[in-house]
Amino acid sequence: MKAAVIALASNLFCARNIAPVIGVAPERVVGSFYVDSCNAIKVTIDRPNISASTDERDVFGAQQQAAIEAMVIPLYAEQRAMASAI
Repeated sequence: MKAAVIALASNLFCARNIAPVIGVAPERVVGSFYVDSCNAIKVTIDRPNISASTDERDVFGAQQQAAIEAMVIPLYAEQRAMASAI
C-alpha cells in the first residue's frame, strides 16, 4: 500500500483537519484525493477567483505547500511492521 493512500486513510486530510493547516474554512475544502500519475495527495479548495485571473494571488497553491509539507503523518503498527521487515 502506498504511503499516500495510508495518509489519506488516516483522516489527516479530511476537511476538518486540513482546513486550519492551509488557512481556509472547512466548508471551502472540496476534497482530498490521491493522484497516481504524480504519486501525490491533492487537496482541492473552492477558490474565490479563477486561476490565473488578474486578481489571483496563488495560481499553483504554493502558499499552502509549506504548511502541508510540515504536517506529521501518523504511523500505525501495520506500517511500522512493514517498514521494519524491509
